[in-house]
Amino acid sequence: MKQPLLERFFPTPAFLRMLPGGLDISDRSIKFLELGHTHGKIALGRYGEAVVPEGVITGGEIIEREELLRILREMHTRFGMRFVNVSLPEEKSFIFSLDLPRLMPSEVRASVELALEEHIPLHADEVVFDFEVVEFPKDGSDHLDVNVSVMPRSVVDVYSEILNEAGFVPLAFELEGQAIARAVLREGDMGTFMVVDFGATRTSISIVERGAVWFTTSIAIGGKELTNAIVKDFGVPFADAERIKIEQGLGQKSGELGVYASLVATLSVLRDELSKHYQYWNKRHKGMRHERGMIEKIIMCGGDAVIPGIIEFLTADVGVSVTLGNPWINIFSLEKYIPPIHLNDAQRYTPAIGLALREFRGN
Repeated sequence: MKQPLLERFFPTPAFLRMLPGGLDISDRSIKFLELGHTHGKIALGRYGEAVVPEGVITGGEIIEREELLRILREMHTRFGMRFVNVSLPEEKSFIFSLDLPRLMPSEVRASVELALEEHIPLHADEVVFDFEVVEFPKDGSDHLDVNVSVMPRSVVDVYSEILNEAGFVPLAFELEGQAIARAVLREGDMGTFMVVDFGATRTSISIVERGAVWFTTSIAIGGKELTNAIVKDFGVPFADAERIKIEQGLGQKSGELGVYASLVATLSVLRDELSKHYQYWNKRHKGMRHERGMIEKIIMCGGDAVIPGIIEFLTADVGVSVTLGNPWINIFSLEKYIPPIHLNDAQRYTPAIGLALREFRGN
């Protein structure tokens, strides 16, 4: 990605550019990352994270408001960043598609708003929504395929209020799955993919086609369960179990503790969930007005996606290629530039990277 020509020769003053960083808020951590221009190209700026104690946020709902406010204030002081794009909890969201008559661009939003209550269990005045008109090949001239994402207004208001109080100015809110897709799918790729964020406490599954997220769900399976299985089976402290999980995973080096059996039980549940959604989408797509593509690949990301052997384990049984995502794919080539953050660590920042990329992708 290169900086626009006009920007390279007549750069906007820093105080006017308002390049927002990405702020990814989850139940157990808050991650911040910013991107900037260096010699006409995108480069990594500041980044960092803060631990969110258990119980402060549960399932995307803020339980301990003052503790979250304290953490956000500390992050604001640490980075000095005001303008941010923020991820919202997918547990509270709705995503659906609409088949609308071909309308004038100015008429689409009103038509989407009228259709909201047919697809969600909330009144239209209780939500905020965004939409994208997605073009499909061989599309007829009489219909629009519209991808709609919805969030309860109460959730948006709570996050907006606490962020402002902490010193941040949220410029955009979006679902985590949308940010992740922007990061790990090459810009302009119109294919169909399952994108899986394997995090510490949960796994998010999204189906992305032609750059739009058409389906998203979360399951309560994460890397913490794998670590706890090692703790239970071998009686080692949690920190040691975490190290063994990351270093050894599903492999076993000579003389080391073999934890394959401890991990497989949980990973088998994850594999079955991925297989279920893979089969569901591929069967469902043929019945849709726009015949959707079959899933070409499963792209894994997230802090626990780098566990040795997990990609091979999932590929063996799901029925489609599983690969580890590259969150830098739309920013720079790792052959030409080595960022200060290791690729394995960057997996944990994938949503924040996608949020920061909004500035460079025309949203």
